[in-house]
Amino acid sequence: MIALGGALGGVTRYLCAVGVSRYVGESFPWGTLFVNGLGTFLLGALMGAGVVQAEQESFYGQLYGFAAVGFCGGLTTFSTFSLQTLSLTSKGQTARAALNILGSVGLCLLCGVAGFALMKGWGA
Repeated sequence: MIALGGALGGVTRYLCAVGVSRYVGESFPWGTLFVNGLGTFLLGALMGAGVVQAEQESFYGQLYGFAAVGFCGGLTTFSTFSLQTLSLTSKGQTARAALNILGSVGLCLLCGVAGFALMKGWGA
């Protein structure tokens, strides 16, 4: 389940990153920012639904393996974020690098809270 989720997450990451780059351009790593926000939102939603705390043998434990570890792990791109930030810095684009750091961390925290709150609001 983890491998299947990871494969689907990785493909989703690629498609989202390419789609966002085509739509808004490649002057800033918007695609990476988008998938990190999306993945963190989904992890927050899984946490709010109680899936993260489930026993591994249960249905929710299996869903956790597939969705949280596999899909979200394949979807989010912290290593890519780090590489792109270092690349911006090495090109002397420190303001863009700082924006990438603050934007990624801030957006992901907000998305995690939003996903958690959404699921708690639905009574999960």
